[in-house]
Amino acid sequence: MSSRTKRVLDFVTYVAIGLAVVGAMLWTADSGVDIEPYFLFVWLILETLVVFGYALASFKRSFGQASFWFVTSAMLAVHLVAWAVLLERGVVEKIGVLPATGAMMVELPVICVALDWMGYRPWGR
Repeated sequence: MSSRTKRVLDFVTYVAIGLAVVGAMLWTADSGVDIEPYFLFVWLILETLVVFGYALASFKRSFGQASFWFVTSAMLAVHLVAWAVLLERGVVEKIGVLPATGAMMVELPVICVALDWMGYRPWGR
């Protein structure tokens, strides 16, 4: 696949995702569904996609190793269980979403350093 085709495909994908998000927002607003109880779990999903998305993008060279996926899946499981417990106990509601987002942004370099320490090399090395 040429780089131009790949860029066009990426662009179309981003537009489709944006339209899906806007469509979901419009549907939610029109249907009268109370989204407040679900907001923090939607926040968890989005933050997880960002944190693990950036980490995975940095370690593309290791995608062919089954052990890489095992380690990454284990870290994802720990991440999700820990944050779900914090959400259920109301910790995030007490401290707010912004400090919790800051904590997740600390989590990204920790994941990358841990993967590097285990011998998986990021794209630059």
